[in-house]
Order: sequence, then structure tokens, then C-alpha cells
Amino acid sequence: MSYITTGERIGYERGKQEQGQSLVLRQLQKRVGELPQEVRGRIQNSFFRAIR
Repeated sequence: MSYITTGERIGYERGKQEQGQSLVLRQLQKRVGELPQEVRGRIQNSFFRAIR
């Protein structure tokens, strides 16, 4: 069994969050077209708050 450090675990969780954020942004862009910077910022901020 391999163990991971706290730093590795945090990095793994951040990576998952960034993938989710990227997926949401891509799906919205496919559905509605180019997103205004304000909307992109709000999505990025909501994911950033979820990490904490």
C-alpha cells in the first residue's frame, strides 16, 4: 500500500477541481457560445472557494 503526503493529497484535490472547472466552462461555451469574462470569473471563483 502506498501512502501519500498531505501536500500530494491537496495537489490531487486541486487537480480534480480544475478539471471540473474546465469541464463546466467547455460545456457552457458549447451551449451558449463565448462567455463574458465576468461569467468566467464567477465560475473560477466558485471553484476556488470550493477548494478551501
